[in-house]
Amino acid sequence: MTEFKNLHFKQHRNTKKGIQATMSLGNNKILSVVAGPGFYSNPGGVSECDWKDNPHPSQFSSFECAIINQAHDEDEMDVVGWQSRDDINQIIRNNEQ
Repeated sequence: MTEFKNLHFKQHRNTKKGIQATMSLGNNKILSVVAGPGFYSNPGGVSECDWKDNPHPSQFSSFECAIINQAHDEDEMDVVGWQSRDDINQIIRNNEQ
């Protein structure tokens, strides 16, 4: 069973100060998990903290998640913010095929 701990985070494509991981859930759905300045994560958003380049997932207590449905002409996306590791495990269980 896939869980949060199986996600492979890398530098976010738009900022060195954010992280991103993606995972295929099957049925044309992809899970995107991000954290950092400007994202619905903790820390994140517009929080004032000393943002260093290339943060580690352990520096975040919550993450912004999106389920991207690629089955449509335009990507359809459901975004939820401030998700804990347990919340993300539940998202994976609820959407994985």
